[in-house]
Amino acid sequence: HKSLECAHIFKLGDSYSQPMGAFVEAEDGTNVPLYMCSFGLGIERTVAAYAETYLPRSLSKAKVDWAWHLAPFQIMIVDGDRGRRQMAVETCKMMNLRVLEEDRDQLEMRAVIGEALAFGWPIYLIGGKRAADDEIEILLPRIGEAKIVKVKHLQRELNRWIEVLLAAELVQVYGQVTGI
Repeated sequence: HKSLECAHIFKLGDSYSQPMGAFVEAEDGTNVPLYMCSFGLGIERTVAAYAETYLPRSLSKAKVDWAWHLAPFQIMIVDGDRGRRQMAVETCKMMNLRVLEEDRDQLEMRAVIGEALAFGWPIYLIGGKRAADDEIEILLPRIGEAKIVKVKHLQRELNRWIEVLLAAELVQVYGQVTGI
């Protein structure tokens, strides 16, 4: 069995409660100092534990598929069309999503998309040759789904695909826990 430390408990005893005068009444009526402990769940350690669990051991295939809630960025927008990209950014920010915008317009789109996909973010919004001027592609690499949608319907489509992604993550985690 493997295990990862992602939290800790420190026994403090009465080293802080006595000097502060923090006492409680015991069953026998005497005052006793509070017995204290500290529980810590570190954000950095949680993310590191996730990466250690899901990062392939082969460094030639090193890529993390970030879970929706742990991903530093939930959506990456890759679009050479600044106007469409800005509308997508505004929609995502209005939905309170963590967005990473690729704005290096001078680079070749194929190279930018390849580099972007290596990050392993949950959702990508890609504007390119396959999408018309008023469309953008929603790509969910974890579940192998992609759909071209009208930019004006982006919020509705993102809400739907986020639900699909969360359900897929739940099934994946449940399968790992139960061995299914």
